[in-house]
Amino acid sequence: MLTQVAIMFKLKAYQLISSQDQLLGSRFIEEHDGASPQQVLEDLGSWDHDVVPYIQDIPGRIKGLLLENTAEGNAWKDLERY
Repeated sequence: MLTQVAIMFKLKAYQLISSQDQLLGSRFIEEHDGASPQQVLEDLGSWDHDVVPYIQDIPGRIKGLLLENTAEGNAWKDLERY
């Protein structure tokens, strides 16, 4: 699970940085190979603190995706889980 969170943090950081500078976005990803989500968040905040709100909600989104709904008549129960 932590690996997925780290990957999602790095992807979002890459999107945010590369929208302004493609080379810097690629370098950020390379420098953060194996980095924790916290380190990615801190370094992204050092780059531009205004983008932090766009990345720090990722754990909540992942938790929402992982929750299993058992209510009858709900479309979520018919989806395949991977």
